[in-house]
Amino acid sequence: MVAEQPSIFVSYAHEDSQVAHELAHAMERHGARVWLDQGELLVGDSLIARISEAIAEFDFVVALVSRHSVASNWCQKEIALAMSKQLSRGARRVTVLPLRVADVEMPPSLRDVKWLPLDVERVDSCAAEVVGDAVRHLTRQPGHRASASGMAPRPSSGSGNEPVRIVGVDTANMGAPRNDGTRGSALYRVPLILNRVPDPIWSAAFSEAWDSPQAWTSVHRPGIASVRGDRIVLDGTTIEELEQYHLKTLKLVVHGLNKVVAQHQAEERARQEAAAAAAEAHARRVEETAARLRFDD
Repeated sequence: MVAEQPSIFVSYAHEDSQVAHELAHAMERHGARVWLDQGELLVGDSLIARISEAIAEFDFVVALVSRHSVASNWCQKEIALAMSKQLSRGARRVTVLPLRVADVEMPPSLRDVKWLPLDVERVDSCAAEVVGDAVRHLTRQPGHRASASGMAPRPSSGSGNEPVRIVGVDTANMGAPRNDGTRGSALYRVPLILNRVPDPIWSAAFSEAWDSPQAWTSVHRPGIASVRGDRIVLDGTTIEELEQYHLKTLKLVVHGLNKVVAQHQAEERARQEAAAAAAEAHARRVEETAARLRFDD
């Protein structure tokens, strides 16, 4: 894990979704917290306000510059807003990290910004370089990550066999309600800190387990939960709902997934041990039989 944990918002065109997801997962493996822009708007949402709210809560915007994104009004708005002084937060700003896909011409807003080539066959190495540069950006910013800043403590990397636990609320990256009178405008994103990055099976199963838990409250909200690295994100609730309703469901889901994954891991270990024993027995039979053979009689 890296010494500083950058938070990264990924801007991409819908057509580049596959490589964007691969890049996000790779950056998470290298220690970043990553948020993929899903480009989802509700009826009545302001395009500008929605993008501004999302980007302003992150240290970096990784912009996938491809032939699809340069033609996308949504992507160009994200980049323009991230580059503008409107998103300045005191002494520091959102930093845009452009990644060039293939030989596309860089848009005017990014032509004087250093960019990296993104080889779709070598996504992990690109992710490592991006996270490394992001960390160096953070360490150059005076006072960044000071204890008084409200940045949530990072969990330990933990053991892969250690049960996943929720250890706190990431208040520094909490969303904010729009409160504009439209449906759902009082709800916002609530990120929760885990003690470690869960195993891929755990992460993949979490959303479905949240949507259909063994028991739920009268204010359960299917479709809002996901796992992002070492965070559970409830995107469409409030901190008060978490306290009054969701906490019990979360504990139930986390405990249930830990049991399922532990059982899967035990079964996988047993399978591997059986396969290893069978391979050893086969090799022994081959050696014994080969030793008995005589070709000069």
